[in-house]
Amino acid sequence: MKVISRRPVAGLIAQALSASSSAGIERVVEETIPDAAGIASIFRERGYVADACTEDAYDGEDRDNAARYIIGQAIANLDRMGAIHPMCGEFVRRWRAKFGG
Repeated sequence: MKVISRRPVAGLIAQALSASSSAGIERVVEETIPDAAGIASIFRERGYVADACTEDAYDGEDRDNAARYIIGQAIANLDRMGAIHPMCGEFVRRWRAKFGG
């Protein structure tokens, strides 16, 4: 699966989490996303929200919950700074290692 994105971390998130049918972002990896607002809107159109599954709502043992946390952090960073923090890439690597993505 080839990721087409001007934002490599967003592509990495999309590619890594697309293996989860409950994550629901399969089409993200097929789209060209031109800017931060475009990336955030793609996730939002699929039901994701900024800062999802934080604090008491976070369950690192649940595949979907952990994916929603990562995507929620990416959206929050896009909203606040116009970019996804590089640490999201590490979160994705850990998610993949744990859940087999």
